[in-house]
Amino acid sequence: MFSPTREQLEVVEHRTGHALVRAVAGSGKSATLVERIAHLVESGSRLDQILVLMFNKSAADDFRSRLSRRLPDGAPEVFTFHSFGRRLARKLACDGALSHARLVSSASESRQFARQVLSEHFAEYGEEPEDLSNEALDEYLSAIDMLKGALYTGGPLPGWASDAARLLSSFKLFEARRRRAGLRFFADLIYDPVLQARQDELVRASLADDYGHVLVDEFQDINDAQMEMVRMVAGERASVMVVGDDDQTIYGWRGARPEFMLSLFEKQFPGVKSYNLTGTFRYGHALSLLANSCIANNTMRAEKLCVSRTAHSTRIRVRLHTHGPADLAVEEIHAWIAEGRQLNEIAILVREYANAVGVEIAMHRHGIPARIVGAASFAEQTEVLVLRGYMSLAGGNTAVWDPSNAQAIIAAMLNTPTLYLKRAELSRLTAPGAPLSRTLRQVSSGAKSWLAQIRGKTADAMEWASRQSPDAPAAPFLLETIRRLSLFEHIHRTGVRKERIDERCRMIRQVIELAREHQHTVATLRELMREIVARQEEAADGVLITSVHRSKGLEWPCVLLPDLAEGQFPAQGAPIEDERRLYYVATTRAQDRLVLLAPLDRTLVEHSKLGRTGSPAPGGIKASRFLFESNLMLAAQVAEHIEGGTVGQARTGLAADHGGLALVDRYLRALEHN
Repeated sequence: MFSPTREQLEVVEHRTGHALVRAVAGSGKSATLVERIAHLVESGSRLDQILVLMFNKSAADDFRSRLSRRLPDGAPEVFTFHSFGRRLARKLACDGALSHARLVSSASESRQFARQVLSEHFAEYGEEPEDLSNEALDEYLSAIDMLKGALYTGGPLPGWASDAARLLSSFKLFEARRRRAGLRFFADLIYDPVLQARQDELVRASLADDYGHVLVDEFQDINDAQMEMVRMVAGERASVMVVGDDDQTIYGWRGARPEFMLSLFEKQFPGVKSYNLTGTFRYGHALSLLANSCIANNTMRAEKLCVSRTAHSTRIRVRLHTHGPADLAVEEIHAWIAEGRQLNEIAILVREYANAVGVEIAMHRHGIPARIVGAASFAEQTEVLVLRGYMSLAGGNTAVWDPSNAQAIIAAMLNTPTLYLKRAELSRLTAPGAPLSRTLRQVSSGAKSWLAQIRGKTADAMEWASRQSPDAPAAPFLLETIRRLSLFEHIHRTGVRKERIDERCRMIRQVIELAREHQHTVATLRELMREIVARQEEAADGVLITSVHRSKGLEWPCVLLPDLAEGQFPAQGAPIEDERRLYYVATTRAQDRLVLLAPLDRTLVEHSKLGRTGSPAPGGIKASRFLFESNLMLAAQVAEHIEGGTVGQARTGLAADHGGLALVDRYLRALEHN
């Protein structure tokens, strides 16, 4: 039974007009939104007059289930942006305002289309074809979607796309071929109807004013195309209520930015009534104080506090290491289990998956099952598959393939870099028992000079690997393989987003460091990776490893953040306010325990003891600046007084600077008010 707080009740009973609801992590915004819709229905609004928009299918399914339980006699339809866009596209097609088109839903068809577009694009300019591996094609298609999310139609590319201008200058060709073929990709379900409505006032009028109420959850994730869709459908009639948290705007690569919540919504929908949901039911006071202390350093945000409204406390543990976080992560997992808790209550959240390699290895070594969500194990990443393939060749050209991954390994070797193999050639190379290098030379006889050169270089690398001993040290073997294949150059040449390029390179470096640190031979490293892949299938109830980006909207009893080193989190060169929002999201996923793992940094210890706000100059610190900004000891001391019933003494004797004391005062006043 929903028992609303004062803040929630104000949102539920909002009368009319547009509303912007800023909701902190764990504030019960979904429950509030369900109750708001129930209030509209019970106040006489027709179901078909209420439009509810969500950002992904799982969120829509969950919300639909909640809504049907609250309104068992009938509830409004709940759409994702894409499913609603598909409805609009069908309507416009039936009206003759938009062409009918088939939705492309398979990855293989999407890649084939992209490959044809790029081949034509390079041929048009008389250039050699670009490397068209599946990874490169997926990044290209993702970048095309990003351009459509920004409602790009041509002309100068946005700044983020400048590094991939050679690929993305094919945008107009991509669109011309798509329209001729009568196709729509998922991004086009929004892009096509929105562009058509922009260009034709009659079309725009036909889509507007069908609803009296439009409600959007997770509004901080919106991009330009989705915002235009909301504006277009609302028309002059609908009251629009959006719910989100500008401090959780972490999907910048999709086009999300905090300005949508801070100013752009009000500019599009004048007369907005603003509400704040500041009470969190997820975690205790120490974590609320930590989160407030850190995120306050952002300037691009709405001023608000997160205040705990739960009786239980959240324990925050800071562990400092001298040789990497992996062993400490294992210790924390064992401690959790020793308390009678479960492995599947633990989530390890990483800034990027390359940072999880050491932890994944340590867990394997200690027999702790782990499941990775959002990416393959490091041992199954494309570039690592390539290295595994060359390690399998060591000791002779009759490769020691991992039977569970043989096809994937061989495919990676033949596509990184791409060898432009025809289907018949590929079949010969992947036939059981085929000697790779010899067969590759055979199928390449008579090839164009540039193609023969690329294939010859790969065949040379394969023959070199086959002459190496399986007992040779793995690190030098990997470095020489990378050099012979120009693997780093390949990644930079085929990548689209700089962040993804950097992560792929870091993944390789992590594997080299693993080989060096544990003094692996080619054979032992090859076997370790085989074992890790095999155990993935047995880890359904194991510890979860996933990215911070995938964790938003979720929560776990125990959360570990293993990569809190300056340069890793925040990532080197990344916009610092974006990174700080990511840290805020990561920390606020925890319910009972938050474990922060960072390099030993005596400056951090001294900084925390003195209760200083902010952080020192980044160049002189090892631990993440976000730990400095979190005011760890101050958060723990104040929370202890609040939870111990001695709130009146919470400010007494605190070691804190003016900024820290000001935050404590604000928090205690908010707590008293609530």
